[in-house]
Amino acid sequence: MLFLMPATARTPGFRAAAASARVRPWLWALPLLLALLLLGGAAAWLQISDKRDLEERQRTLLGDALSLEQQLRKEIDFERERLSEIARQADAGRWTPARLAGDADVSAGLRRRWVSLTWLDARGQVLVQVPDGAASTPERRGMTYHLSAPMNGGGSLLARYALQPLLTQQTPWWINRRYAVRMVDEFDETLAIAADATRARDGRVHRISFDPPVPGVWLELAEREAFVPWYRALPLPLLGAVLALLVWATWLLARQVRQVERAQAAWRDEAAWRRAMEDSLSVGLRVRDADGRLLHVNPRFVELTGYSERELLDHAPPMPYWHPDEMDEAWTRHHRNLAGNAPRAGYEARWRTKAGRDLWVMILEAPLIDAAGAQIGWMGSVVDITERKQAEELERRRNERLADQARLMTVGEIASSLAHELNQPLAAIASYNAGLQNMLATLPEVPPRLREALERQAEQARHAGRIVQRIRAFLGRRAPQHEACDLVAIADSALALLRHDLRRQRVRIEVRHEATPLPIHADPVLIEQVVINLLRNAADAQQSAEQPAAGAQAHVWLRTAITEGQARLTVQDAGPGLGGHSLDELTAPFFSTKASGMGLGLAISRSIIEAHRGQLRAEDAAQSGACFSFSLPLAQAGTRTHSEAALHE
Repeated sequence: MLFLMPATARTPGFRAAAASARVRPWLWALPLLLALLLLGGAAAWLQISDKRDLEERQRTLLGDALSLEQQLRKEIDFERERLSEIARQADAGRWTPARLAGDADVSAGLRRRWVSLTWLDARGQVLVQVPDGAASTPERRGMTYHLSAPMNGGGSLLARYALQPLLTQQTPWWINRRYAVRMVDEFDETLAIAADATRARDGRVHRISFDPPVPGVWLELAEREAFVPWYRALPLPLLGAVLALLVWATWLLARQVRQVERAQAAWRDEAAWRRAMEDSLSVGLRVRDADGRLLHVNPRFVELTGYSERELLDHAPPMPYWHPDEMDEAWTRHHRNLAGNAPRAGYEARWRTKAGRDLWVMILEAPLIDAAGAQIGWMGSVVDITERKQAEELERRRNERLADQARLMTVGEIASSLAHELNQPLAAIASYNAGLQNMLATLPEVPPRLREALERQAEQARHAGRIVQRIRAFLGRRAPQHEACDLVAIADSALALLRHDLRRQRVRIEVRHEATPLPIHADPVLIEQVVINLLRNAADAQQSAEQPAAGAQAHVWLRTAITEGQARLTVQDAGPGLGGHSLDELTAPFFSTKASGMGLGLAISRSIIEAHRGQLRAEDAAQSGACFSFSLPLAQAGTRTHSEAALHE
């Protein structure tokens, strides 16, 4: 069984290898696809970068054109202001047409860009022109335009302005370096050019209308260097060589992958049918390495423990299915098995499933040998023996119940005999007590305390007689003698009987009756015995616990109330609590947590309460200690309780 499947198929990577084999037919193309994806991404990024660069160049071109236009307009506005100032001075009579040529402002304008300055009268006749004959320098030849300034006395000053020096002098060097700047008319004829006219053939061009001040003239900026796209800047032959190498490497990888697939195909087929055989087994299988770490589990093992394969694989001790109550024993078995000392016939263990259910298993361990003959771990076969263990436990409990029944029968016979034997001494005590009381009745003076003691003795003797008769009747399986009674009065009577013992044990009792009276229809003697038994157990539980400090008292609470339409009595202590035991365990015959207990008190109490159609409960208190309570049906309205009937009589 141990060699049905290769060791490699049992490792955690088996499923991963099988999954990768299913996608491997196209895996060889992955490097090429990744390379193409990378190149495509780089090309897209470069294309987006080129688009951003073009947009930025366009914004720069527009900004430079607007800046140059504003600078030229500003210069023309300056010349217009100077011409207007000369006109105002002429109106003021500062000089005559004959003196116009000698004016300093006129000379400055001619030195700047003016080609000529002409004074016209109101009829448009030329009064004077400076310079005479309108001679111009070579740099002022070309297209000119006119600035005019009206005069108050009629006439005007007219200045001819050359475009070429304007454009040459006002265009910054960095704009000339970047663009070919010129002024053109509507027929694309060059009127003025700032510097070299060299421009890129595919460069961007932007024109701005210069009208006004110059009608029909456009300012043009053309890029000297055209934009070079990214695909023109890269060495395409080198890129082609890289792609060719990638294709060749991909072909080699594809051939290698096909060879590996052919080698793995046979291995997968063999592993598949071996895996199918393993999965069909009704025995759980587990594989552990030399350190005890789980390497493989079959579906039956997963089904037994309730944990998934993912939760189990690669898990190191302690294992999640080890029983928490047997951790030390589990560690001992673990070290023994890894040392090679596991019993050859197997061993039993108790596990805890993920759902919290106890699981009994039989485990057989064997060394796991690899292909080289070396031991690499341990193979374990796990058989579920829970049903067999449950059958054995059921048989054991059946035998224990038979033994308990035999003991109960013996105890019943002893109790019946003891009750019969106690009747005569109790009758004698009652007779002597009655005789003493009759004798004392004849005496003239009797101490009150003596008379009270004799009356108390007679009452206790009668009470003991009733208890013996009721217990005898209960053990004889006769029905309890139901009568109307008060649960509060029964509780107080039980406390009165135990007051001396509780005081001696230094037990402090706190009583709280939330409703008075609590009418019930029950046997008051039997119910009183139940209350006495609960009170004694509460006191004994604190005496058996660790001794308190000197002068400290044990604490017992007794409460009566109406809960959910029933009369309920609760006794709570401050002892160690239930210790994890359930009510069924605590009320089992002969089960006792006290060293000297017989284990019959709670069993008889539960039988008495259930015989009265009530229910006994047990739970741990909120802070510390145990809380026992029982509930009984309330009596019908109009039924007199035992105490009320006695008062009425």
